[in-house]
Amino acid sequence: ITGLYRTTLALSCASLGLDAAMVQDSDPRAKQAASKEWREASFARWLAQYLLNTGLGISQADVARAAGVTKQAVSLAMQEIELKRDDPAFDAMVTRLELILMKARPDE
Repeated sequence: ITGLYRTTLALSCASLGLDAAMVQDSDPRAKQAASKEWREASFARWLAQYLLNTGLGISQADVARAAGVTKQAVSLAMQEIELKRDDPAFDAMVTRLELILMKARPDE
């Protein structure tokens, strides 16, 4: 699942116009909220976690393990992304990303 998380994170970064390597190298536990780059990386991680959970049905506990964060952090990510989905443009982007992931996922 860690590989799937990294792939989903790269997809999230591409859709947000972020450097995936920079985001993957940043520490999600660093709590550098004053840094614009850290906040952008954090949002990309939240989006990837959201997509894995809602788009692919992976449990929040498994997503947390793959992302190297707590289950509470994943729960917060779910809430933040759901709030942001009130924006029609963001909602459309998330829907497109969910469809991409569902199509790319191998049949089980």
